[in-house]
Amino acid sequence: MGPLLLEIAPVVGGLVKEVLKRVLPPEKMSEEERKKLEMEAAAQATQLFLERYSKEMEDVMNARSLAMVEAQNAPWLVRLLRGLVRPIIGFGCATIWGYNVLAPQFLNQPRIPLNQWDYFVIMSVLSFYFGLRTFEKTKGSQARF
Repeated sequence: MGPLLLEIAPVVGGLVKEVLKRVLPPEKMSEEERKKLEMEAAAQATQLFLERYSKEMEDVMNARSLAMVEAQNAPWLVRLLRGLVRPIIGFGCATIWGYNVLAPQFLNQPRIPLNQWDYFVIMSVLSFYFGLRTFEKTKGSQARF
């Protein structure tokens, strides 16, 4: 079970409890019956959640295995182009950002006109490729969200 699932499962039980409190007034059933119903509803909700999660993970694994088979059977040019997409985008964004930082000071050239969204995209790409992803690759682990 993933760490996200471990955090979500108790929340599902708490939500079921709150819904039952609001739907069923205390006059209609005893406290013991209410507790029993809450436990059964929480167990069913958790079971449904786990089933859906396992099916989604199975789909992800099937898609990964299919992608791996397709990648192995692809021509060399296709494999080369697939491998170049991330470096070209990453180094292109780094070049644009670096030029905008260095050009006015050292090259006496004007900056490339970028708006706030352009900077947001460039910084997102840089932080993804050269930030967390780099640490994950060097440590051989994945981030836990």
